[in-house]
Amino acid sequence: MLCFSAMQISRAVKQLTMLGLLSVRKEGVRVVISSNDCRLDLFEKAKPFLLNPIRKKIYVEYEDLPEGLPLSGYSALSELTMLGGSFTKTFAFFGKIGELKGTALLVDDAAQAEVEIWHYNPVLLSRHPGVVDALSLAASLPAGDDERVEQAIDELLSVLRR
Repeated sequence: MLCFSAMQISRAVKQLTMLGLLSVRKEGVRVVISSNDCRLDLFEKAKPFLLNPIRKKIYVEYEDLPEGLPLSGYSALSELTMLGGSFTKTFAFFGKIGELKGTALLVDDAAQAEVEIWHYNPVLLSRHPGVVDALSLAASLPAGDDERVEQAIDELLSVLRR
């Protein structure tokens, strides 16, 4: 369950309609929301308007990590695609920033993990256990930094073409 109110959904649909990403029509008492674009095109058009889901990044000792945190960042991208992983594992956390004890600097990548503190629960829409959802992952990664990363993101989003 996503826990959104009817008002939040209505507001989001109104904003997406104003941006030309969705269209709304009535069929009797039903309201039908649709798009003429395929899922990938819709995501690409919406991407400039998406907020980065990451509030903050910190580095936490492995033994201080809560259990069950999903992979995020380049760690998640390498888990879902053919991209090689990075030395520092990255995890997503949804909760209060003060709940984790960490530092702003990476001191030892063998003893610390990068933890991204997210604005929302990163596994609500995930189709892969232990990994954040693909669309949020794509929105959270910096664009254009590395051609290999761009290819991996394209591979990740290729499921939207179906």
